Amino acid sequence: MLKDIKFLITFLIAFILLFSFNSISLQARPLLFAPEEKVEIYCAWNDDFNCLAKSKLYELLKNKYPNVEIINAHIACTNKDDINDLLIKRIFEGNPPDIFQVHCSHELINNLVKTGSVSSITNLLNEMDIIKKFNPQILRMYSYEGEVYALPITIHRGNVVFYNKNLLKQHNITPPQNIYSLLASMHKLREKGITPLAVGNYNNQGLLHIFENILLDTVGIYSYQDFCSGNITLDGLSIMTTLQLFQKTTFYMNDNYNEINWKKAVEMVSNGEAAYTFVGDWALTYFKKLGTVPGKDIGWIFTGSPTHFMVVSEGFSLPKEANNLAMAEQWIKTIATKEVQESICKITGSISTRMDVLAVVNDPYLNDQGNDLVNNMHLYFPSMAYGAAASEELVYLLNQILANYLVDGKTRRAQNELITVINDNL
Repeated sequence: MLKDIKFLITFLIAFILLFSFNSISLQARPLLFAPEEKVEIYCAWNDDFNCLAKSKLYELLKNKYPNVEIINAHIACTNKDDINDLLIKRIFEGNPPDIFQVHCSHELINNLVKTGSVSSITNLLNEMDIIKKFNPQILRMYSYEGEVYALPITIHRGNVVFYNKNLLKQHNITPPQNIYSLLASMHKLREKGITPLAVGNYNNQGLLHIFENILLDTVGIYSYQDFCSGNITLDGLSIMTTLQLFQKTTFYMNDNYNEINWKKAVEMVSNGEAAYTFVGDWALTYFKKLGTVPGKDIGWIFTGSPTHFMVVSEGFSLPKEANNLAMAEQWIKTIATKEVQESICKITGSISTRMDVLAVVNDPYLNDQGNDLVNNMHLYFPSMAYGAAASEELVYLLNQILANYLVDGKTRRAQNELITVINDNL
């Protein structure tokens, strides 16, 4: 009897404990959600409209993966080359962001692909069956030995000169068509006491960008590419001619060119403080922000030929030692979609890297005959100033040479003062 009572007590205790456990389990919050993941993304877009583009990309990823925490791997630095050095240092030290932004061609291939630092994304694109939807010339700039190593997300044109239409009209100047007519018009403007050319070289890109545009205009696209590849020497006749034209062109620029960036140069053209500026078409969104209407207040010319397209393109690449490779791959898949590409085009004003995204905005510049993707067979080639066309050694040497070819500010100021005195006495 006592044995039966002990058994019954034991059974009741076990039943109570089991019931209590089940009650607690039923009342506890169910583990239906996995712990939040983290993905670190390095995106170089950190100002104004570029921040809007970055925020849009982050928003689209968060919509698909709401439990993912996006860590913005911003590298605080004022000089572009230093930013690249710090990013590459992290990659080489085995502590890369999970995904990072990079320019096409040299910056990607020589610095990262050939050093074995990034992974191919060819299989990802094949899985999505979209590799043929991307512009093949652009995709080739992100490829090496048949493998794609970064997904392009923007295409901007670098061979553009923007000008203040009202300023030229006021002084009866016809918009120039080449470097020689540009020089002639700048000479006329300077004689009237107007700063002809606005240059922002704060990030050490503005002067080289002018040089590469003049080089394209004087020697053509094929010799331009030969020079970038090291097949034309710096002391060649065509290069010496280009350097002389560069010297004549920069004679007409603002004295504080080393103290301002491209945005300040755009502001000078927008408000009529200067007539021209060499800058890529990413500047159009900033012009619009300033209240300047493309086609009405500002115009543009393409150096070289309208069918010659100097590419400044950005894409995203996967480092081999990413901490969260799975989520980094999802980032690639997200930004590869037509919807995302359309969104970024609308924000940045860039041409889409996908061939099935054409005129997504009604814009006089993007709808310019020279930008018509349907009727034009564009020849795409990368820019030297924006990390893609030439080796770092050549770019460094060019920057040193260009600095020596500048007419110093003191001489320009003295001549400007002399012109002002002459004009005042006429």
